[in-house]
Amino acid sequence: MKANYPWMRSTLLALAVGVLLVGCSSNGPKATPQSIVEKIETARTPTDHAELAAYYDAEAAKARASAASHREMAKTYGTQNLGGGKGPAMGGHCADLARNFDAAADNFAALAKLHRELENSK
Repeated sequence: MKANYPWMRSTLLALAVGVLLVGCSSNGPKATPQSIVEKIETARTPTDHAELAAYYDAEAAKARASAASHREMAKTYGTQNLGGGKGPAMGGHCADLARNFDAAADNFAALAKLHRELENSK
């Protein structure tokens, strides 16, 4: 028997559109993990540290947005009658992800703060 969950399909579609819009909204080149590693290795000037702080601020903002999204998904799953207790279980996974994204955001913000301190000490 095939389950039909139109709310799940529309939620996934909305998330996919959101990801595409965020990805298309950048005005400059995307930082890649390798370019960040290179920037860290060569950071010497206040401008270098300001750029790294800005990168980490942006990563913190993305992580906070993901956390908020997963909190909303957790609420939605918690109200769904998916049978066999699957809704609350799925909501628990989303709540865990939200906590992890919150922790990642805090770590990104801490890195940004440290780079600002380096920027201002030079």
